[in-house]
Amino acid sequence: GSQPEQETAAEERTTEIEDGNALISADGIQVFPNPTKDKFQLTYNLKQADVVNIRILNQTGQVVQTVSYPQQAAGQHQEQLSLSWYSEGVYIVMVHIGDWVQSRKLVVSR
Repeated sequence: GSQPEQETAAEERTTEIEDGNALISADGIQVFPNPTKDKFQLTYNLKQADVVNIRILNQTGQVVQTVSYPQQAAGQHQEQLSLSWYSEGVYIVMVHIGDWVQSRKLVVSR
């Protein structure tokens, strides 16, 4: 009946979750402080060495800043980025690690 199908579905969901987070630790990326006035710290923990690209997008989806790290070692990383020339508003911080992408909303308020 239906019970074996439910077990299979649960196993598939678990696999998808594990595959989706294979490159970064469970806590994902953290943006602090938020809201910020002029700079913020981005923290993430790589499970393995990989290429990391950080993109900051404005409210219209335009990329206003890109930071690339050709090869970062496994472990925790803290990157401090300046926003002093950004106008007030909401921005999206997108972190690309290999083929994996995670984003966070960031508010600039003065």
